[in-house]
Amino acid sequence: MTADTGAGVYACKVSVDLFELDKDDLVEQVQGVITVGEFYEHAADGPSIYP
Repeated sequence: MTADTGAGVYACKVSVDLFELDKDDLVEQVQGVITVGEFYEHAADGPSIYP
C-alpha cells in the first residue's frame, strides 16, 4: 500500500541541459524538468517537515 503524499518527481534543468538530455530520455515518473527557482515555488506550497 502506498500513501498519496502529493509529492512529485522532477528533474533539474541544469543537469538535464549539462548532459544534453530531454524529458523523453528520463523515466516516465518524471513529471517535468524544472529550474531551482521553480523547485522553490513548488516546495513553498508544500508541508514543512520541521515542527
